[in-house]
Amino acid sequence: MVLINFFSALIFFLLITVYIFWKRKKINYLLILLLCSLIPLWSIFRPGVYESGDLTLHIVHAMSFYSSLTTGILFPQWAANLNATYGYPAFIFSYPLPYYLISLIHLGGLSFILSIKVLIALSFIISGLTIYLWIKKELGAKAGLIAGIFYLYAPYHLIDMNFRTDIGELIMITLLPLYFLFLKTYSQTYSKKHYCLISFIFCLLILSHIELTFITIPLIILYSIYLWYTAKKRNKYFFIMLFLSIFSGLLLSLFYWLPALNEIQNTNQTIYSSIVFPNITSLFYSPWRWGFLYQGHYGELSPLIGYAQIFTFVIFIIYCFKKRFTKNQKYLSYFLFVIFCIYFFMLLSISYPVWKFFPMLSHLQFAYRVLLPVNIITSFMAALVLSKFKTQWIIIICSLTIFITILNWGNRGMISNVTDSSLTQTASLTTSKGLNIYQAIPIWVDAKHPWIDKIPNQHIEILSGKGVIKELSYSILKHEYIINANTQMTIKENTVYYPRWRLWVNNKIYSIQYQTKKYPGIITFILPKGKYLVILNFVTTPVQIFSRIISLFTFVFLIFLLLIDSKLINAKVLNIFR
Repeated sequence: MVLINFFSALIFFLLITVYIFWKRKKINYLLILLLCSLIPLWSIFRPGVYESGDLTLHIVHAMSFYSSLTTGILFPQWAANLNATYGYPAFIFSYPLPYYLISLIHLGGLSFILSIKVLIALSFIISGLTIYLWIKKELGAKAGLIAGIFYLYAPYHLIDMNFRTDIGELIMITLLPLYFLFLKTYSQTYSKKHYCLISFIFCLLILSHIELTFITIPLIILYSIYLWYTAKKRNKYFFIMLFLSIFSGLLLSLFYWLPALNEIQNTNQTIYSSIVFPNITSLFYSPWRWGFLYQGHYGELSPLIGYAQIFTFVIFIIYCFKKRFTKNQKYLSYFLFVIFCIYFFMLLSISYPVWKFFPMLSHLQFAYRVLLPVNIITSFMAALVLSKFKTQWIIIICSLTIFITILNWGNRGMISNVTDSSLTQTASLTTSKGLNIYQAIPIWVDAKHPWIDKIPNQHIEILSGKGVIKELSYSILKHEYIINANTQMTIKENTVYYPRWRLWVNNKIYSIQYQTKKYPGIITFILPKGKYLVILNFVTTPVQIFSRIISLFTFVFLIFLLLIDSKLINAKVLNIFR
């Protein structure tokens, strides 16, 4: 695969070089960037799934998520077919946007495996486009091309795509430059349209990865200060409107994060709230294949800042000392340097007190995830510095930036015989094999053995006593039975207990036992002799209803603002509301 990548990339670069020198006057930088973004995508579409990373996990969970959607559940909560069909509340705490997108692509007729691969490829391509458009607005088209190449081929971006396969982070990588583009435009126009757009994008960031959105707040604040300070006309309400846009984004995504925050005490998330810091040497050098491979033989990762990125950072510092920037570029360089230092500090273990001070940060687990905003900063630095170089030097540096990552243009192994059908057959047991969202483990299960590895023969069973059970219906959120108890019966319903499960017996609420010694965290109950209609229902809480209503009203309000700004709602319509 490396040889195929090498020769295809070599031919590709020769064609681009010929194009650049042949068409000297008008170079389509965007076209070049889009073509560059296609180079490392060959290996993604090989048959099967990756040997390492979370690709299979996301496919299995996407299947379960889609299953909920097809039954009319617009906001999936319970992964009923996972955990050996005992289920668990995966989707209350997992980021929803990637699964909605995978479901949408799958609806078009593609398999789940191909759907997630298409989403990964599109996120990679579009991430280059979004940062190009943003940096182009700041520094010009040539700088946009440089930033795009550095952003696409940042080591952590390739690690995320091919080794970790964190689909939430990949969507985040795509959306974050778009947020800054709209923020930049809003600082120039102060239009309702761009206010709405930055609110919508902030909402999508939260739905992609709420913890990483939180970690980018310093970058958003400092960039906003830079925009305000360098604006031709400083608007005194700029920061108020920025705060309101963030608040609007929070309200839009309230349906997701408020119920999760409200129910976090029902899970073992606090157990997994420690933070792991990378070895400082791994930020600068990888120990595998002379430093050019970022994953070890057993799945270990070396989360590099990047050799080309470090080189351009040194050039950036030299330029700062030699004062080779214009006035606005000087302020921009101050912003980039300060924010880089902040995030670099967060990568080091000495920043541990800061991580502990903000509980939300500790849920990131790995401090190297801070490399996501670092990628944006170093790409911006590269664009600022290298755009001042001659064209031939830009070509050489950008080509090297791409070529030195060639060993990471695909996962080193594929399991080619895995299909949607084979995954569907084994999906229920994948949670016990490590493909799970362990932050969603309910606190009542056995913490040492939280995942069930045996599929029960039936949904409900008699532990003691005599009687007959007839299953009336069984769906994701509702289970109905007729039980004729000849004696007192102890019954186990093969579902993991969670407080939102409610048990009704003959239309009256009934107590659930979930702390039995033999079956901790599994729903059990006792019925005396008699005949019963038993219904187990996963209910919607008042907090969920409230949050969905607020999100809906916020969405309608922002759409209304967009229509007003686009003049699709004229003065006569507005008079109705006066």
